[in-house]
Amino acid sequence: MEDLLFERGIDICHETVRLWWNRFGPLFAGDIRRQRISRMKGFRQWRWHLDEMYVKINGEMVYLWRAVDHEGEILESYVTKTRDKKAALAFMKKALQKFASVHANLDNHFSLERHLVDRQTSKQRRSAASAEWRSIAS
Repeated sequence: MEDLLFERGIDICHETVRLWWNRFGPLFAGDIRRQRISRMKGFRQWRWHLDEMYVKINGEMVYLWRAVDHEGEILESYVTKTRDKKAALAFMKKALQKFASVHANLDNHFSLERHLVDRQTSKQRRSAASAEWRSIAS
């Protein structure tokens, strides 16, 4: 939250966010929980499945493997010429290694250990991380 507000020109301390969370967090969590329950009556938890299609790419018929979540959003896709156990395992390895690498990079990039350093150092690190993120994302 501190980073999102900083992007919009509002500079607050992480302690302020913590106090807000302690005061308003249970209210928001209750609303989100109620909305989620009403939206997901048929889904006990988040799920995804492996989907495959036979498609023509550049005049050649190939298999398109997709990881699709319960809302129908495509999480990952993979094209192969074969339809066997080896192709399915290659897709799963690609999807899981890709998720893990992206998650680790982002987590390490924005893990600033605010509670261990003073406010000025935290602000400098946050500004540097945000500038690097903008250069990477553009």
